[in-house]
Amino acid sequence: MNLEYQAFQFAKSKHPSNLVADIRQLWKALTVDRSESLSDYFRKPGLRRAYLGYYMPLYAVKIARLLDSLNLPFKAPRVLDLGAGPLSATLGAYLSFGELGKVMAVDQDLGPMRSGLEFFEGVLGDKKMPDIKLVRSNLKGPPQYWKPDFEADLILMAHVLNEFGEGERHIEEKQQLIVHAVNRLAPNGVLLIIEPASRLASRDIMWIRNWLYESGQVEILAPCPPKVPFCPLLASRSNWCHAEIPHIRPQELFEIDRKIGFDREFLKCSYLAIARRDSGYKSKTDCRIVSGLMNADGVLRRYACTPNGLLTLSQHQQDPIQILSKMIRGDATDPKRWPRNVIKVTKE
Repeated sequence: MNLEYQAFQFAKSKHPSNLVADIRQLWKALTVDRSESLSDYFRKPGLRRAYLGYYMPLYAVKIARLLDSLNLPFKAPRVLDLGAGPLSATLGAYLSFGELGKVMAVDQDLGPMRSGLEFFEGVLGDKKMPDIKLVRSNLKGPPQYWKPDFEADLILMAHVLNEFGEGERHIEEKQQLIVHAVNRLAPNGVLLIIEPASRLASRDIMWIRNWLYESGQVEILAPCPPKVPFCPLLASRSNWCHAEIPHIRPQELFEIDRKIGFDREFLKCSYLAIARRDSGYKSKTDCRIVSGLMNADGVLRRYACTPNGLLTLSQHQQDPIQILSKMIRGDATDPKRWPRNVIKVTKE
């Protein structure tokens, strides 16, 4: 059975209020008001089950899809989930790998983690539950308070950095957390950072990516092609790099999305996957689509990030072989596989 449907049905059984109304109220609280913390929402039964039954599965599926795209060699990875909240990232790792080793989840509030753990167990049912240790700690504090007793194969930081604040004055705190996290990776471990697809959050990730590249201390696995010293999209304040992951919703949830006015055809995020320099991993992406589809006078265009800089790909809308219209922002692609004389490539 589909995880999203299972989670939604389980959430409906946990409180008698109208779940659709609760989802709409929570959306407003999270995106418009932003006056309370996640722990505050979790103290309200209706909003808590709205988050766990609606938002948590979406985040988990998104993280699972990102992990799948990395093709990591783990069978039951040991996981460190930093800023874990209700364990959405841990659930995503479980969906991707099917089994997890030790898991340590860290957050400054125990409430959402405990609720997520209970929900995790309820949705999994008879399936094997991972060994998850919950640790209360502030990630801005000394790292020894959240140091696991194992080297992590996978460290997840989902929607953590934007909570530090946005803009240059908060970059140093984010850099310190990333350094501490990398120091806790196993030799072939991977750190996956996932942030909202907003302009500010994405551009912060892009700045951090440049800093990591310049440091020479890590290997950047995705989404960036190798040997790109400076993110080309940072040159313009109106650009930001994020991915769109195609997603088909269960029918019941699709109807709820329609009633509320949400479009879940794509799961959007900005992200960065990195490993230790000595891990042996290398980026396998030589070309990444970094724009939506543009159409001007019958000519379709997309931007692509490559080791040679930002390229513009174009083709006529009437071409019998359509390539650009089938691409999605965030796709890794190989220009060598395109039919000759179909795609025109120009350097920005």
